[in-house]
Amino acid sequence: MSIDAEQGIFFVGANNGVLFCFDYVRQQERWAYPTGAAIKSTAAVVGNLVYVTSWDTKLHGIASASGESRQMFASAAASMSSPSVFENRVYFGSSDRLLYAVDRRNGQLDWSFQTRGPILSSPTVIPDSALVAVGSSDGHVYLLDLESGELRQSLQLGSSVTSVPVAVGDSLFVNDDRGTVYAFSSPGASGP
Repeated sequence: MSIDAEQGIFFVGANNGVLFCFDYVRQQERWAYPTGAAIKSTAAVVGNLVYVTSWDTKLHGIASASGESRQMFASAAASMSSPSVFENRVYFGSSDRLLYAVDRRNGQLDWSFQTRGPILSSPTVIPDSALVAVGSSDGHVYLLDLESGELRQSLQLGSSVTSVPVAVGDSLFVNDDRGTVYAFSSPGASGP
């Protein structure tokens, strides 16, 4: 669930492929947007748009007030990676093993980065380091340049990574699918 406190609404995706917008002040549904396939991600709300991925392979940009489609970008496979938005880009992963950076202004691809496994993790933007971090089912966390998508560092964990990396100060925390939690200092620098 994602909340837009300014408008008094929240968004929740469902397995029936519909993103619902509810007015929590009036306690009623405002609109429902069908994607055509299950929504396993959490929506990102920025300004007057809400972004969500779906198993229909697409990143959807939807007007938060009306529920009308504003943008759509298709990957090559289903996505359950929750989008992250920073400045003029939306970042999300896909089961096609790619992390995508899509321009919010025109819906076009700025860059993509290929891992060796499906990306079920959601990307985390680390503005102070100008990086985006994402886990992959190949057992790595990738730290990529926000602007170019160039690989800055690859961190190998013990198993598949479907969790969301968390950046706190100069530390990056992430757990693998075996349940081991890793802490890395100074994201972008080498070593745990």
